[in-house]
Amino acid sequence: MTAGHLGRPIRSLERITWMLKMLHFIKGRYEGDCVEKATSRIGISKMMVSEWQDWRNRKNCSETC
Repeated sequence: MTAGHLGRPIRSLERITWMLKMLHFIKGRYEGDCVEKATSRIGISKMMVSEWQDWRNRKNCSETC
């Protein structure tokens, strides 16, 4: 196997990891964690979470508005 063959599985796993972190963050928020606590549990910055929440809010609004 060459380095070129590894690109696709690596990108796939990176997307899955991103989604898993987002789901853990959302779960923490549903369980009552403040943003700081939820972000520290999954090891991401508060700015990244703000982007996720903005993205989710835009998505929800476009589906229901």
